Amino acid sequence: MMDGFYEAERVDSPDDELARRLTSLFIAFSNARAPLGAAEIRTEYYPGLSEDSFARQFRRDRERLVLCGMNVYEADGGWAADRASFADPPDIGADELAALDIACLQLAEDPSFPYRGDLRIALAKIDDGYEGFPHMATPKAGAQSRQVLALLRAFDARRPVKTAYTNAKGVASERTIAVWGSFNLRDHTYFVAPEVDETGTPTGEPRTWRDDRFGKVKELTGVTYRIPEDFFAEDFRKLPFQIGTDAFEAVFRVPATASEEAVAATGAYGEVGTDGHGHRVWKVEANDCGAAARWAIAGGLVPTGPRRLVDEWRRILSEANDHAGK
Repeated sequence: MMDGFYEAERVDSPDDELARRLTSLFIAFSNARAPLGAAEIRTEYYPGLSEDSFARQFRRDRERLVLCGMNVYEADGGWAADRASFADPPDIGADELAALDIACLQLAEDPSFPYRGDLRIALAKIDDGYEGFPHMATPKAGAQSRQVLALLRAFDARRPVKTAYTNAKGVASERTIAVWGSFNLRDHTYFVAPEVDETGTPTGEPRTWRDDRFGKVKELTGVTYRIPEDFFAEDFRKLPFQIGTDAFEAVFRVPATASEEAVAATGAYGEVGTDGHGHRVWKVEANDCGAAARWAIAGGLVPTGPRRLVDEWRRILSEANDHAGK
């Protein structure tokens, strides 16, 4: 007390405590070089809770951490973060972006907050700006949110799921898959998963599955799987025009005026060479002709093959010019 005044002791709300605990757990698991023991976790982050209460609360917090891009699993008698499950951002640290997402998540989900829609959009733009880093990985509203959450929970528990999946041609079929990882690209979450049999054993190579094509998702009870140690979700991250079934080789000329994003892509994907005129040329796998044409326009690239890609690029430019002239 000083001159009749005193500083009141700060009392955190339950939301404040949750945000602080999740942030602390995220940072602790990010920095841990070995699994953290349950007793250590309970003492440090859940003081005063009984063993049963701690087990229940820690399970709920692990589910929340999955939505923040971190899967925590049992390992060597303790708990560890699965660093191979998600594609990491190249520049910003995991703890900084997680802290931002977690701190804003409460407001973004609060129906009484009048600007929650704007906040969710802003957070999505931040995550997408770091090559789709899936920290909050804000699920879409309604049924689609339930599908994504069901897949994330199954992934956390390492349980395969049965699901109805509609492919790019609009054909729906029943699939059984085991989610190995996930990444965000533009407005979608993509899951990396092989198809598996009833025992959880892969029947083929892992592939990417888009969030809005899933129907009902049901976990297989009594069946679990392991993710190979050499698996990295980053290996499955693709450019926007590399998602689809129409596989072909796209060829682009790379002018000196091309965008930084486009130039960076030429160094990370495909092959770069020169043509007979000394122009820089980029050859890369593509799976969506329209998306490849639009991406080229946005990045300042000039497609030179195949013919259908060049024609689509010209058509889009022509329509844009006609619209601008009206």
